[in-house]
Amino acid sequence: MNTLKELYNLKPDNSGLSTGLINWYNQVINKTYEELDVTDVSKMYRQEIALEIVVNKAIDLILINPYDGEYTDGGLLELITRFELSMIENSKLLKLTALLERLNSEYLSFDWCCDEDMSNFKTNLEILMNRIIR
Repeated sequence: MNTLKELYNLKPDNSGLSTGLINWYNQVINKTYEELDVTDVSKMYRQEIALEIVVNKAIDLILINPYDGEYTDGGLLELITRFELSMIENSKLLKLTALLERLNSEYLSFDWCCDEDMSNFKTNLEILMNRIIR
């Protein structure tokens, strides 16, 4: 499997600076699609790196764990609300639709760390359901 560096002809940052973001970037471009995690896709989205991969990987990850997030439970769902529907492959959109319908009836039983995370999740769930299902 090809790395992001190979797929997108990305060059490492050789500036000599050693910041957290530069170190992360130099590591993430050497990862394959399968190796990307929630933190990677969240940072890639913010840095506008390989967004077509970010969209599809975010959906793959949320199908595995719908309550995952970089900083908060459910943060991945919030990230997905920012995507244009046209960026999502049809097969993944169908799977996401089924997941949203299931989550709508079960998210209240999740062990939320705080009411704010649950409220944000509910809001983002409604946003996506309105965009995709209704």
